[in-house]
Amino acid sequence: MVYLNPYDIKTLNILLQAYFKYNFNEALAWTEEFYQKLPNSKYKSDIKKQIELYKQIQQNAVNQ
Repeated sequence: MVYLNPYDIKTLNILLQAYFKYNFNEALAWTEEFYQKLPNSKYKSDIKKQIELYKQIQQNAVNQ
């Protein structure tokens, strides 16, 4: 098992980019769960913006 510092956003973004390419829906679900568990911080709002962006991408893919 690998433990990540929840404030290490650069590493998290790199891992998430790979995860989204591998399994978009699962990565989105994980990101939403991570967001719920993350303590309030300036990064929490950044992650919320990412979730909204990924949901829009997902919706656009469904509509095509």
